[in-house]
Amino acid sequence: NWGCDAVGVDAAEKLIELARTAYPGLAFAVGDLRALPYPDQSFDALLARYSVIHTAPDEVPTVVAEFARVLRPGGCLLVEFQSSGSAPTHALDHAAAPAWAWNCDEFGALLGHAGFLERARLLCPAQPDLKYAPTPEAHLIFHKSGRSLGPEPLAG
Repeated sequence: NWGCDAVGVDAAEKLIELARTAYPGLAFAVGDLRALPYPDQSFDALLARYSVIHTAPDEVPTVVAEFARVLRPGGCLLVEFQSSGSAPTHALDHAAAPAWAWNCDEFGALLGHAGFLERARLLCPAQPDLKYAPTPEAHLIFHKSGRSLGPEPLAG
């Protein structure tokens, strides 16, 4: 325990059930990243580990706007996802559901437009010999500034 309250959110009720069974002392909620079930400025930090990859690119600006809505000014956001490297965002072969590998600059621009400021970026190359890391990975740390331009549609 780090002295903070935390809640896990997933759209899949079955995954929330599994999480509650594995970690009965923690809070979990079924929720949609496009409409998080929390009031404005509810959190000091958000961690989105591989949770945006199954959201269609045209809906990701709404997710980013939700992150900005529920995060307090100055709050920290860590977003991790499969990256397209220097290529444009594209569909990713994924066994469970449709998925996308994001270009870090494109994702960072969406975050910037929503009022986030970049603090750090770690890009990890693909590890073809490792089953769990066959594509590049991105780890972006941003913090929420005091201003937001609102959701921005992706250029098509």
